[in-house]
Amino acid sequence: MNIKTESVAVWLIVKDGLNAGMVLLQQRAETEIENGIEIPQSNPYICQPSWNEKLEPGESLMDAVIRGAKEELGEEFQKYFNPYELIMFSVSPYTYKGKPAIGYNYVGLISSGQLEKVKLHKGARNQVFKTVCKSDHIVSLGEVHCSKYPKEVKDERSTVVLFPDQHNALQSLFSLKKILAILQ
Repeated sequence: MNIKTESVAVWLIVKDGLNAGMVLLQQRAETEIENGIEIPQSNPYICQPSWNEKLEPGESLMDAVIRGAKEELGEEFQKYFNPYELIMFSVSPYTYKGKPAIGYNYVGLISSGQLEKVKLHKGARNQVFKTVCKSDHIVSLGEVHCSKYPKEVKDERSTVVLFPDQHNALQSLFSLKKILAILQ
């Protein structure tokens, strides 16, 4: 039986305030806590969507979105966020542990008031979002020179590095006229 890994990615766009029009990304910290022990995190400083979850066996896409909102952005945020307002904008194939996988990408708007309710999990660098827009220098992990990673990613505000499938999804998001119309 060949079971394909599936994941959901949610890309939030700020709809008001100082960061209006910006996409919220999580940036991985250097370390994470696993079973009470601090260990190095894989791919530190890589940016990812506002939240991202692999589906658990028998879980629906929307159940994974709701679970991810609570686990990665906190219970307070999850209480006030309506996941049914999200729009699926792309389906991205990728490779996970050497096997084909599929990612479902959703976009949604978040108000500055909702943003205040977010409490990012400990795996996010400094427990704050990184904000990006189309004009930022956004690259795929494969485009970063190995000798500069992770220093280049950590030190330069202007460099945003994503996994290849998520890089493609973000570029796709920036090109959607429907999304751009919402932001104007």
